[in-house]
Amino acid sequence: MDNNSSILRMEQQITQLQDDISDMAVQNSDLNDKMVTIINMLKKNFRQESRRIKKNKNPDEPKQPMTSYFCFCSSIRESIKTENPSCSMPQHSKIMGAKWKTLTDTEKKPFIMAASEDKERYNTEILLFNEKLNTM
Repeated sequence: MDNNSSILRMEQQITQLQDDISDMAVQNSDLNDKMVTIINMLKKNFRQESRRIKKNKNPDEPKQPMTSYFCFCSSIRESIKTENPSCSMPQHSKIMGAKWKTLTDTEKKPFIMAASEDKERYNTEILLFNEKLNTM
């Protein structure tokens, strides 16, 4: 709610400044240029603020299921880190992605099975969660 009220205030400020600019534009063009710059800055802040608004997530809601790729990554992440200790996380991700691409379908099968099991877990947990919400 606090984010929404701050965005509403920012919208009101933008509208007020736009009204002020239109009044002052006739009087002084230098002032108009400065006000346009300020409004553009406010609009930029407004866009950034509106992107930051996060959906209020219920902490009891079950986690989304892992994909087969993420099951693969979680199984090899530690070995990648020990083999390449000087690499950064993005570099580790590139290495894992390259290894995933080289796997055959039969090599991917255990990870696909793990992902489907995780999806089943999620489906049962979300059903229970939704039932719990509906009874409240």
